[in-house]
Amino acid sequence: MNSSPLPLLGLARKAGKLEIGFDAAKECMLNGKAYLVVCAEDISPKTFKEINFFSTKSTNPDLAVIKLNFDRYALSNAIGTSAACIAVKDSGFAKKIQQLHNSGGNL
Repeated sequence: MNSSPLPLLGLARKAGKLEIGFDAAKECMLNGKAYLVVCAEDISPKTFKEINFFSTKSTNPDLAVIKLNFDRYALSNAIGTSAACIAVKDSGFAKKIQQLHNSGGNL
């Protein structure tokens, strides 16, 4: 059974394991604290390109960048604040979110 990663993102926010917004995600990536960067499907191509660029500068070899099949409104609703880009700072949350995303859990 496929499940959406959005509730898990909300749980990660409550646990204090997210950095929200482009600037915060960029800093998290550059400091090697990000395990996953999640972007909404309607993020601008320029911003997505910059996120991918900064992900290559990270000292964390486990860092991944994914684009969900949800717009910024669904993502914002899930985490309780406006955002089109977030960084996940916990490896457990990051792995589970990636598993849900890769298994087609964007229903």
